[in-house]
Amino acid sequence: MKQFSFNSMGTVFEVVISDTISDKVFDELCASAVLMSKEFDQKHSRFIQTSFVSQISKKTGRIQVDKDFMKMLKMYVDLYELSEKKLNPLIGFSLSDLGYDAEYSFIEKEHVRPTPDLIETVTMMDESTIMIKEPVLFDFGALGKGYFVDKVVHFLQGKGMKDFLVNGSGDIFCQGKQAKIGLEDPGDEKKVIGMVEISNKAIACSGPNKRRWGFHNHIINPISLYHPQDIASIWVKAESTALADALATCLFFVDPKNIVKKIKFDYLILDTNYKVSYSPNFKAELFS
Repeated sequence: MKQFSFNSMGTVFEVVISDTISDKVFDELCASAVLMSKEFDQKHSRFIQTSFVSQISKKTGRIQVDKDFMKMLKMYVDLYELSEKKLNPLIGFSLSDLGYDAEYSFIEKEHVRPTPDLIETVTMMDESTIMIKEPVLFDFGALGKGYFVDKVVHFLQGKGMKDFLVNGSGDIFCQGKQAKIGLEDPGDEKKVIGMVEISNKAIACSGPNKRRWGFHNHIINPISLYHPQDIASIWVKAESTALADALATCLFFVDPKNIVKKIKFDYLILDTNYKVSYSPNFKAELFS
């Protein structure tokens, strides 16, 4: 077994490969993953002032975008109505004005710009072109980390790897042998509230405990600009890490029963009183 880690998107990614490979091949895989992460950040991170999403934040009209941008945008559009318009990539200016900005100032501005309606503001013209009606700052944070995990997964699969795990700070895809994953206690990151096993599947976790400032955290309703008060953490298992990541945010705002009719996934929700609710197939070993 070989493993390596690298920093990207403000967090740590870890790759564990159990396939039998040479040190040379392993080093090449490491270098490629790091390069992929840098390119992805430079295009899609609103925290980098020279990034593509930052550069187009003052523009309107027809804009050419890359495949990753369009794929993520399509996922947001697909989930927009299902999430009752709570999953919205146009929340960037609102988050920035609330203090979660490129400088990490965590100082709320006097005027917080509202989040525009996604469907009314952005139109996908074709596979590489969007039309923007007003200046917007895209924030792909609700699924970007999971999406990049999937990119690394597809890259490793393309290189013939069959037994590995990619962990983007809790957004995890396991390929091959079953992996046992701890469900982090949101009140104490050194503890877990239970364990769950996954194989050839993704699991993602979302919670307000990781990014807090003042009265805010990063899980914010784009319509009211308030964050949920009664949920401590959510875990979702799905076929892709991007979907698991996105749904782990959606469920802070929407009853899972309203989404599971349309999309196949499993979930576990931990409220602030440490009571759990979960779908029948989540199958976690929970500790008392």
